[in-house]
Amino acid sequence: METDALWRRVIEVKYGNAWGGWCTKKVTSAYGVSLWRFIRSGWLNFSKLILYDVGNGTRVKFWKHVWCGDRTLQEAFPELYCINRTKDSSVAVVMCWSSGRIHWDAKFRRPPQDWEQESFDLFMDMVYTSTVRGLGPDRVCRKLARRRGFEVKGFYLSFYPPTLLSFPWRMIWQSKVPPRVAFFSWSASLGKILTTNNLRKRRVLVLDWCYMCKSCGESVDHLLLHCPIASDVDLPKTYYQTLRVTRCGLGFKSPHKLGSGYQFIVLNTVYAWAKVFDLL
Repeated sequence: METDALWRRVIEVKYGNAWGGWCTKKVTSAYGVSLWRFIRSGWLNFSKLILYDVGNGTRVKFWKHVWCGDRTLQEAFPELYCINRTKDSSVAVVMCWSSGRIHWDAKFRRPPQDWEQESFDLFMDMVYTSTVRGLGPDRVCRKLARRRGFEVKGFYLSFYPPTLLSFPWRMIWQSKVPPRVAFFSWSASLGKILTTNNLRKRRVLVLDWCYMCKSCGESVDHLLLHCPIASDVDLPKTYYQTLRVTRCGLGFKSPHKLGSGYQFIVLNTVYAWAKVFDLL
């Protein structure tokens, strides 16, 4: 868990921690907390899908948390829970070390009756066969995935199990834009493309002017948004790639060809892509 994260510390200060620090206290304020109140209300359903991997046991309740078996000891042995002295104790309180081995000191108000003996034997067998380390921090795991720890994907699938109908992820997420165009688009959105403005920021001495319009400094915003020559064509899929090819191919070799042949180059590129993807 991100115990030192800033967002966690802010939420702890504002709402307070419940026992063990696994979630915040219930939100009872009426104003300004609707978002976190909605998030906190999902803890009840969330807690049914997790179990606790016990380390030192200081943050896990012995009877009321799922750490031994697939349900709480309170639910598995209600008759023993009723005669126990420390119903809210942690695992660390019940766990004790003797000769390098873990022993369990579950204090009861009285010895078990004859009809409770079978349940008591099963209870002791369950806790003594548990895989408690006794050292290290406690952690949360998703049920059926204890070795891997908690995973958002597994938690999502527990709410929405897979169906026979496959999700059309390829139609939604797989872009038909060529990889180089997609890469250049990301670079442009981050402002990392090779412009004279970026070169000057890296202390490269170069004349700062636009090779297309020759009237302004060449920055990312100017080249892709405000350049009058670039704004003549509004074709999102071909925009960045054609600008790059045109600028690098013609801007340095023969700048005088940019004015008249630019729109023809763009339309020719669109036509070529349409043929490749069978759009014509």
